[in-house]
Amino acid sequence: MKKWCVLLLLIILLIPSIGICDDTRWMPSCLIWVSGINQTAEYAEEASRFDMILFSRLNFGEWDDYCGATRCIYDDIKTHNPDIKILTYILGGSIYSTHDAYVTRSLNDLGRWDISRGHSMGAVHLDNDATMILHSGGLDLNVPGSTVKFLLNPLNTGGYFNEAIEADLFDDEDGFDGDCDGVFFDNVRSYDVVSDEFATRDDYGAAWGTWFDAVVPYWENKGKEVCTNSGTARELYGRSMWDAWWANGNRLPDYVLDEYTVVTQYGDGDIQFYTSTYTIPALPYWRDMASKTHLVFGNGIGSYWDNNDTGLDNYGRVVNKEWVEQYAFGMYCLVRNNDISTYFALFTEASGGQTWDDIYSEANTGAFRLGDAIGDYYVKTVDGTDLYMRDFENGYVVVNLSSTDVSNISISDDLGIAAQVKEVSLSNSTKGWKSDIEKMRHHTAVILRRFEVPPTNSSGVVTSGSEIILGGNS
Repeated sequence: MKKWCVLLLLIILLIPSIGICDDTRWMPSCLIWVSGINQTAEYAEEASRFDMILFSRLNFGEWDDYCGATRCIYDDIKTHNPDIKILTYILGGSIYSTHDAYVTRSLNDLGRWDISRGHSMGAVHLDNDATMILHSGGLDLNVPGSTVKFLLNPLNTGGYFNEAIEADLFDDEDGFDGDCDGVFFDNVRSYDVVSDEFATRDDYGAAWGTWFDAVVPYWENKGKEVCTNSGTARELYGRSMWDAWWANGNRLPDYVLDEYTVVTQYGDGDIQFYTSTYTIPALPYWRDMASKTHLVFGNGIGSYWDNNDTGLDNYGRVVNKEWVEQYAFGMYCLVRNNDISTYFALFTEASGGQTWDDIYSEANTGAFRLGDAIGDYYVKTVDGTDLYMRDFENGYVVVNLSSTDVSNISISDDLGIAAQVKEVSLSNSTKGWKSDIEKMRHHTAVILRRFEVPPTNSSGVVTSGSEIILGGNS
């Protein structure tokens, strides 16, 4: 009996710990929860499966109908997953003149720093460039009833902002944010501005580094984390903004979200792939940001489609959710960091729940869990089209970022892969041994997994054993 007890104890000790929010997860998940959802106990449980939620305050009122007290939003989710990180959304870079009358709990920004809220930000007049500057697209201040968009002046407002956040977010009488794990600042980015202090949008974007120097340590000392949506590396202004932060040694937030990195759903067609003109220059920036802090790779996929839905892309071709999701996963793999967790983010929109289990299950416990990357991404050119690749302990990722289809790709000759591999996908986990890829459609990713080849006789018939995924689920 004692032998069995000892054996059982050893087995328990050897089983790997799979914490829901543990950095050992191969691809930690982030839910960007920014619009209305039918809040129910079942959805709280579903949302709790993510590792992190960027939670919009505009959802609070909707939860009141469900549970009668806003505090139960966090309580319910954390009952299912005590380790989940919940960061409360605040519109960080801009405010609107029409928001003065909003009650605090209904704001996604902090209004115009209403002086009645008792913090010093409200004592500074909006026309004072020390705190606010008028957006270049703002309307004339003298037009009655107009909506005017103001921008925060990042050079002078870090301390004011900390005080305002603490008063309006964490010390509110409802106490509904006191238990959240930090703050998500949206729209902290470069804008075209009208101001003597900022000659260009690049100057304005660089100034946000000074703002984070004041904001991030303040909240760190209070045990809170900071995430920001800070422009996008797809655009030149976003890249120059990040360059300035790195060059100046500014304090980076704990998490940097770059949303809509892969696709968007604004424009012609049901879904639009970003062209390689945007994605290729962004790759080294996503890679480098992932090596400096937690990159949140917001790929643009939401609950817009169910798994079986199809639609037209911006090239007039029929695509489905699996195609887009696997392409996003391939791009994630190109920039993922081995040592600092890189998050994969999905949006949840008003249409309802989130079908996310397929991609996260495959990445964390299935055939998509590729192990550590071996080196950086690189390029193989096939028939004039550049294919972006990266090697991993257990396989390879091949991504076609272009708008061109590529056919008859030899895995050994064109891609330089000597190992025997199988193609794996979301709908058909293992497609079989591959010596070539018949066709790579535009904006697609192929995942090739190395397997151990079982023993065979002279006729090629398996004589014993079975196919084994190299490295198991490592």
